[in-house]
Amino acid sequence: MTVKQQTLFVALFVSVLSVAGFFPHALDLPVYQALRTFHNPLAEQIWDAVAYLGDGWVVVPVCLVLAGFGYWRRRECVQEISLRCLGAYTISGIAAQGFKHLLGRPRPRLIDEPSAQWGPSFVSGFDAFPSGHTTCAFALAAVLSHFYPRWRILFFILACLVATARMVRGSHWVTDVVAGALLGTFVGMWMVTLQWDQRRLRTPTPPT
Repeated sequence: MTVKQQTLFVALFVSVLSVAGFFPHALDLPVYQALRTFHNPLAEQIWDAVAYLGDGWVVVPVCLVLAGFGYWRRRECVQEISLRCLGAYTISGIAAQGFKHLLGRPRPRLIDEPSAQWGPSFVSGFDAFPSGHTTCAFALAAVLSHFYPRWRILFFILACLVATARMVRGSHWVTDVVAGALLGTFVGMWMVTLQWDQRRLRTPTPPT
């Protein structure tokens, strides 16, 4: 990742944070009010299922199993992809949690007013910014897109669905998920630039 790309991601993240903090009624409130008008039990169950694509209880075991399979079958590409995904998920998750508790933004399901006071907090529900599920989903999408570029659009569509699910279910404001998308993509792109044992393994052929 180039210095220019890093600067761009930081600038965009700070911009989203500024909008969320100083102009919440410009974007967060209208989107939240629009989403509140849609209530369908079946759709809500589907969105809950979609959100699991960014959940650690699903992602971590899958990555570990695939890494073990790659080691057992001596498939270095499978092992590398799995470990890079796991690394991106872990680092992006830690970064997201740090921002969450430092900023302490209330979740939409707790309040109807996005301009509520922010501040450092470890209280459950006061950890909206950025969206952790979205951050991790976009980190995984960025890593997988590096190895399977032909499937890039699909990976990021799935990540966007995770972000949407978090808003629909009242867990996040729209600026929370946008910030999470930026943070996750940044970490994912950084993760694929790391050298593995000072060598480049052959990029695997995309699945057919």
